[in-house]
Amino acid sequence: MAKVKSSDDLEMRLVELRDPDWNVRHVAARALVELGDSASESLILLLEEDDTYLRGAAAKCLGEIGGAAAVKPLIALFEDENGAVRQEAVRALGHIGVDAVKPLLDKLKDPSPAFQRCVVQALKEIRDPGVSDALKSLAGDMDIPAALRWEAKLAVNRLREQPQR
Repeated sequence: MAKVKSSDDLEMRLVELRDPDWNVRHVAARALVELGDSASESLILLLEEDDTYLRGAAAKCLGEIGGAAAVKPLIALFEDENGAVRQEAVRALGHIGVDAVKPLLDKLKDPSPAFQRCVVQALKEIRDPGVSDALKSLAGDMDIPAALRWEAKLAVNRLREQPQR
């Protein structure tokens, strides 16, 4: 995996995220994640790009890097017109952890069952015991799709396991 060693290398990796070759974009994203916090500010700026791939890739990288600074910009993607970008933002918040619990809980009432399911998966990843009641309620809601109820049940069971650190 290529390492980002300087600000010039950072700029090169950001440019490579726009490359038409999927492999080049993938290597660039991995290198940006490896850079960590040093790449966060640039990745946050990419969340506002017109290109849906760039927004999604930036969200994914930010989730892997972590950090509270990315929470608010990722929450802004909840209103993105592209469902895949919205879901990538949710997954990223699931990786970030407890700083993202409240905004994720607020989205459990989203009208899209696919988006709700993604939110439940993110909450399951975080494993915060404070979300148990909301997930139990969702798991017992017979007015929602079975797949969403099932995902909520899985999340409740996951909460019984050792909390994530």
